[in-house]
Amino acid sequence: MAAFPAIFVVLLALGAADARIAGVLWKPVSGNLKYVSVGASGVWGVNREGYVSYRVGTYGNEVSSGSSWQPVRPGKLKHISVGKDIVWGVDPHNSIFFRKGISPNNPTGTGWQRIAGKLKMVNVSPTSNAVWGVDSYNAIFKWTGSRWQNIRPGKLTFVSVGKSGVWGVDSDGKVYYRTGTAFNENSAGTGWQKVPGSTTLVQISVGDRVVWGVTRNRMIYVRTGITEDNPMGTSWQSVRGQMEAVHVSSSSNQVWGVASGQIYQRTGISGDWFKRALEIKETLQDLRDILEEADADVEEAREMEDMGEDAGMDEDVEKEMRELEDMAGDEE
Repeated sequence: MAAFPAIFVVLLALGAADARIAGVLWKPVSGNLKYVSVGASGVWGVNREGYVSYRVGTYGNEVSSGSSWQPVRPGKLKHISVGKDIVWGVDPHNSIFFRKGISPNNPTGTGWQRIAGKLKMVNVSPTSNAVWGVDSYNAIFKWTGSRWQNIRPGKLTFVSVGKSGVWGVDSDGKVYYRTGTAFNENSAGTGWQKVPGSTTLVQISVGDRVVWGVTRNRMIYVRTGITEDNPMGTSWQSVRGQMEAVHVSSSSNQVWGVASGQIYQRTGISGDWFKRALEIKETLQDLRDILEEADADVEEAREMEDMGEDAGMDEDVEKEMRELEDMAGDEE
């Protein structure tokens, strides 16, 4: 039928929108880091010696590659996580700190504030500043604003929180989602659900309707199909390249990673991909409705012709088909 090109164009556009989830390629960025994190407060990282650095020009501009690395002294950390006007981290002794005084005029903040407790890693969401972490015994904790709440039962080696909720991996690489936390980040959730699939991960990072992770062999995956109705998503999509760790910001879905000290930024990611995909799906549904009406008109015209009656609506149907073809041209 003449209207098929319109649907074909919309489907291509929908595929392009889905492709924006994982981006296009890995762009090398100067410097040498062990771990990197991106969020509303920009891009921060720690190197093998534990020194902390901020990427100049990335505060409030997560799409930017920045211009240089600015040392943040004093203090040494082994893990770091970027939130909104705050950065959390843990030092080699598992002591917990957050960076205070971060603002547009002072993107590196004023100093480190120690928090009671011991954790081997900590993660903060840049969209809610919710904080989760795990200790050296793989026990799971959530920061309430005044104390650490032990989340039982459950054991995880790595945990992450973002718009898509709280996700984690255990010592076997199995991936879990915390029920009730998707699009409700401040919730402690109600239980752990194993995410379907055979993909096993050692590190994970939660974004907006996406979850990124890496395997023990440094293979990269992104979880797609996450919605309010399906918070665990539909499948793991393999991403070309190899990384030791990746981090996605739930406030922009921008992704950075490290491999053997080399720093990378994922290019081609559109932060509004989900909104654009919804718009395209709505357009596709509108076209389907029009086609169904057109098919009904054509069928009625044929029946009238068979009955020997006037089928004067043919010109209207042909005109409608031509309009659909014009719409397909506009989509291109």
